[in-house]
Amino acid sequence: MRAICAIVASLVLAGTVLADTINVPADYPTIQGAIDASSNGDEINIAGGTYNEHSLNPGGKSITIQGTLNEDGSLTTTIDAQQNGNVFTIVSGEDNGTVIQNLLITGGENASLDGGGIYCNQSSPTIAGCTIFGNTANNRGGGISCYNKCQPIITGCTITGNTANEGGGVHYNNSNGTIINCTIEANSAYSEDNSGFGGGIHCYNNANPTISDCTISGNISLYGGGIYCNQSSLTISGCTITGNDVDYYGGGGGGIYCYNGSPTISNCLISGNTANNGSGGGGIYCLISSPTITGCTIENNTATSNLGRGGGIYCNGGDPFINDCTISDNISVYGGGIYCYALSNPTISDCTISGNEAGGGGGIRVHVFLNTNCTITGCTISGNTSNNGGGILATSATNINITDCVIKNNSSLQNGGGISCNTISNPTITNCVVSGNISGSLGGGIYCDGNATIITDSMFLNNISEFGGGGLYFRYCSIDISGTSITSNECNYIGGGLHLIETMGDIQGSDILYNSTQYDGAGINIVDNSNITINECNVIGNESGGNGAGFHVTATLRVSNCLVSDNQSNGAGGGLCFWNANASLISDCVVRYNSSITNSFSGAIQIHETLLGLASSTLCSNGDNQINGEFDDLGGNQTLPYCYLCDGDATGDGNIDINDVLHVLSVWLTVDPTSDFDDNGIVNVDDLLILLSHFGESCP
Repeated sequence: MRAICAIVASLVLAGTVLADTINVPADYPTIQGAIDASSNGDEINIAGGTYNEHSLNPGGKSITIQGTLNEDGSLTTTIDAQQNGNVFTIVSGEDNGTVIQNLLITGGENASLDGGGIYCNQSSPTIAGCTIFGNTANNRGGGISCYNKCQPIITGCTITGNTANEGGGVHYNNSNGTIINCTIEANSAYSEDNSGFGGGIHCYNNANPTISDCTISGNISLYGGGIYCNQSSLTISGCTITGNDVDYYGGGGGGIYCYNGSPTISNCLISGNTANNGSGGGGIYCLISSPTITGCTIENNTATSNLGRGGGIYCNGGDPFINDCTISDNISVYGGGIYCYALSNPTISDCTISGNEAGGGGGIRVHVFLNTNCTITGCTISGNTSNNGGGILATSATNINITDCVIKNNSSLQNGGGISCNTISNPTITNCVVSGNISGSLGGGIYCDGNATIITDSMFLNNISEFGGGGLYFRYCSIDISGTSITSNECNYIGGGLHLIETMGDIQGSDILYNSTQYDGAGINIVDNSNITINECNVIGNESGGNGAGFHVTATLRVSNCLVSDNQSNGAGGGLCFWNANASLISDCVVRYNSSITNSFSGAIQIHETLLGLASSTLCSNGDNQINGEFDDLGGNQTLPYCYLCDGDATGDGNIDINDVLHVLSVWLTVDPTSDFDDNGIVNVDDLLILLSHFGESCP
């Protein structure tokens, strides 16, 4: 037994002795000589100086090969291959126990294979604290190439000034691994056949590395100036990707280019990248890819060639998910912030998209087809500019759903200061605020042409257009608008709140308030064979320099259970103007306190060569000439010179007594101006309380 223990002890001591330190050049004059003499666990310390060696091969050993540092931490040890081959060849199944650190690796050139600086094949070394500079590979991986089932750890390195056809800095093929806290800058990827991919990093064929806390800057290629990934789903987190460029007319992705993959990009700054000679994606270009982009700041990127699409992000195909990002101050020809094209189904949520600029779609452009879907939710889209669609531009057969968004202070030289939807794009807008947007032509808040539009529980406020639809403009559309406030919008020509041309549909339970126009239809302008039904709406306080301050109609209108109040026109019909209109109907409405500055016209309703039916409606306090023109009295109407004398006087006899209480109860929960003391469009308990507070009094 003692003999066995002695043998074991001697083996342990022998193993301890094998873990040795080898000094170059003190013990061996060459690095390869030291490697050949080493065993697993050994440490090779290389003194300061320059060593002209190439094709260094650890031979599968778990050893540390390290240079010497100055007191300030700077490198003193350089390995220069002098273009005689790559610097390191690691091809014997090495794992993370093979460590290369604190070296300046330069002068590597591999004319036939990959990896000018370091070439790895089915090996996974640790590369730490190195500067990998001025290496070249005629194929892939000017600085480092990881080919076939590699999982290296690359940490704390500077990879700069390297060149290759693919992956000027680093190349991965069917490999994973991690790059942590590295600087990858000023690398380039070019080839003579215009197929350079990934100036900084290139990932191909199920290569899924994790890249975290890195700076990737100043790299250049034809596709993917900073990073290019093909059939790969890498993870990029906490990185700064800035100042990268693609310099090819058909290329794209100044910062990142993704093809046929699902990368995850999180908490990154993607800034100042350019695709000005490419097809788009100044910051990120995704082709047939479904990236997840979260918590990123994507700013000051550009794509300004004739094909320039997506200053910040360009997506063509796939299902991109963009969440909690700030996308600002990007510039392109189409889609300043984001451009989604072809068969994309993007989801954009909880993002701030601001200050972007484009020829079409300052903030977002969606140009997809075959009934694909775009979902935008919880976003603030503000201060973007374009020729068409300052905030959002949707074209082709897009189903675009916009929910819980604020779209404000965007501008368009042409149509759709806030939103522009045309060419059978079909927007659904829910619980949104669209405010302060400006259009140089049509649709200050939203412009829609040839689509089906649904708007629910939203607000269009303080938008401005030059020629039509300060708030909303529709042509050749079907509309369904409910629970929406259209307030204080302005048009310098016609249709302050809404302008409808050859449009059909319903407006239900909405408020159209305090809009203005220089000419006709301050509240709503309905023309050219439109057919509109409006129910349970308040049309109040609109001002028109022409005809029809509340409504101006030359088409077909059915309006019911509405309050039309306090509108003022300079021409005909302070409340409603029907001029050469199609057969229309007003029923169960209250039209009050409206006025026409021109005394020869009606304060309430102006009718000219129109077949208009009027039923169960009350006109009161609209001036001396309340209704002007012929109409079909369908019964139940009343025209009163005054609505009521004072709060509580429902019967108009000057006394507030039991007769007023009975009258209020008789019109309970209806639209009745004689009993609606708080002017909110409905007789309810609030009005009864007002009456009771004055009970027994007389009007002054």
